[in-house]
Amino acid sequence: MKLKLLPLLLLTAIAGFAQTTNPALSITDPLNIWGVGVSWNQSASPVLSQQFSGNAFYARDQTTAGTYAFGLIDAVPTSFTPFTTTTNLGVGIGQKVMTVGTWKIYGTVAAGPSWSGTNTGWNWSGGAMATHDLNAKYWFGFNARAIRSSVNQNSGNQYIFGVLVGMKP
Repeated sequence: MKLKLLPLLLLTAIAGFAQTTNPALSITDPLNIWGVGVSWNQSASPVLSQQFSGNAFYARDQTTAGTYAFGLIDAVPTSFTPFTTTTNLGVGIGQKVMTVGTWKIYGTVAAGPSWSGTNTGWNWSGGAMATHDLNAKYWFGFNARAIRSSVNQNSGNQYIFGVLVGMKP
């Protein structure tokens, strides 16, 4: 089993050597970034239309080296009759971990309140986001996250995959 993991470890090491640690080279990263998107959550409901959710975020660079403080909101449909959502609001840290070609890869963690109707609790999420600049002002990207909410105790960790578009004001 350990020998099977060796090629994966070597590939990870190669990716680490291909990165630069010079903060002056990342000065072109935007100071502010925001985005909106649509996510798919296969464990949200057996009904396909309830597996899609909306999300939005705003981030501000704290260091000019790719460390962002951000706010994130997810609105996951819970039922359509009556229409209710589970809303997860989080604040967290995003860190640019590497650049692969023209793609910027960020790791993210966030936590905050969660609610659905009168039921309130907490949520946490963690994952990654890959962005590609369309021009100097607009970008698009993909995200993959694990999210857990105390409002939906029976669902455990939920895995969300999404597409985002945004702007660098």
